[in-house]
Amino acid sequence: MNPHPKPATYHDETYLDYVRSLPCSHCADPAEPHHLAGKENDYAAVPLCRKCHTYVHQYGLQGFESRFSTNSTRLNLWKDAHRLFLHFMKAGER
Repeated sequence: MNPHPKPATYHDETYLDYVRSLPCSHCADPAEPHHLAGKENDYAAVPLCRKCHTYVHQYGLQGFESRFSTNSTRLNLWKDAHRLFLHFMKAGER
């Protein structure tokens, strides 16, 4: 028995297509999925344009959120991912 089992993976191309159909979570430009929890979980993906996606990799998630948040808008990509997943499930996309 493996004492370190491989984590469960959740791949869903339909969900990724849904994320691709949305604008960037930050700037509203056309987007691509950014996986917040690694490629193992498509349900933790948010739409980010190429520029914002690069910034997340450059500054880290917390650095990106604090750098681009404003007094009126606080970025929280995990909250966005949760909201998108719930909307996807409620809309019956599955």
